[in-house]
Amino acid sequence: MPVPKRDDIEIVDMEDIFKIPHLPAKYYGGELRTKNKSPDATFIFAKQGVSYNNEKEMLTSGILQMILGTGISMKYGSGGGSNKLSSAVCQATDKKCSATGININYSDSGLFGYAVTGTGYEMRAAVEAANKVFKETLSDIKSSDVEAAKNKLKSAYGYYAENDANLMYEVGTKGKALDLNAVFKSIDQISQQDVAKFADKLKASPSTASAAGNIMNTPVLQELE
Repeated sequence: MPVPKRDDIEIVDMEDIFKIPHLPAKYYGGELRTKNKSPDATFIFAKQGVSYNNEKEMLTSGILQMILGTGISMKYGSGGGSNKLSSAVCQATDKKCSATGININYSDSGLFGYAVTGTGYEMRAAVEAANKVFKETLSDIKSSDVEAAKNKLKSAYGYYAENDANLMYEVGTKGKALDLNAVFKSIDQISQQDVAKFADKLKASPSTASAAGNIMNTPVLQELE
């Protein structure tokens, strides 16, 4: 194999690469449905969330996620407990499905909503129950729920900080280490009005839905608007 001559090699100036303008990703909404042979199904419904680069908005969205619920925290827990979403879904399907609030933060934007999983033939009842709770929660942000959610979010950050990989992720994505005391202080400063304002933004956002598995009995996006 011939060796290229020095004059034939194009030298890339790294400074020119970093001058390329960053175009933020745009959120549009939409729907994706994927059928497979699994007897179970998973359904995700989301609105436009927030970026992790805005700490206040990210923590506000985290509080609302805790109000909706994030699944069973006890190892052998069942029935949803104080989780609004999972409790409603378990009751609607005799515990054959479960649900959790989702809050995914990217550099430009994010996704906020809920996820439902369970047996395919129970998915319509499960998704409709979760969607009802989601809409009702966004329309009625209670002060007591916000205060309880703040404590849950602090606990979640405490567990998160116990994992070294998570701490490395914080440094890699945000350029600084996670300061739990500063995060807790920022959480305390978020008001009921802040959470209600974020909820109003969600209601005005286009919707996104994704379903996979045995989706024959899973609602389409248009049915949930």
